[in-house]
Amino acid sequence: MTLTQKRVREVLHYNPWTGVFTWRRRQDLPANWNERWAGKEAGSVNDRGYIVIRVEYKRYRAHRLAFLYMKNYMPDEVDHIDHCRGNNAFSNLRDANRSTNGKNVSMHSTNTSGVTGVHWDNKRGKWVAQITVDGEVKYLGGYNSIDAAKHVRMAANDQFNFHSNHGKPEYIVGAA
Repeated sequence: MTLTQKRVREVLHYNPWTGVFTWRRRQDLPANWNERWAGKEAGSVNDRGYIVIRVEYKRYRAHRLAFLYMKNYMPDEVDHIDHCRGNNAFSNLRDANRSTNGKNVSMHSTNTSGVTGVHWDNKRGKWVAQITVDGEVKYLGGYNSIDAAKHVRMAANDQFNFHSNHGKPEYIVGAA
């Protein structure tokens, strides 16, 4: 059975400003369920930092349920604009394909230069700038200074329509 907007709205309330889902009082469940859960925040944080909610015996990520609740469809991919996987305010979510979502990614934890797409190349003795667009790595050049490499990479971000948050640190769910 496919989950519908109608069913989601019957069992959950979504606040688009806060991004929080709460359980609605339900006639189809015992009174003790309503006493325990009705009005309480729905979901839990999974091992990847996303809020997941079980509806009709299936787990859904809250950001996808937000689209179903608000727009009556679930996109294949949803981008958290601020990189905070726990911030499901509707203004922080956008329907995105894989390419668009990849243009708003947090800085990787293994980054050592502090600049996404810039690394030191021991062989060349230079800072290398590169960018990946639609799965293809584009070499942007080798530079004597990290600032020069950073400048070239930032220009490439603009040229290829990367989001201004791309490469910024990832936020932790619940962090202020």
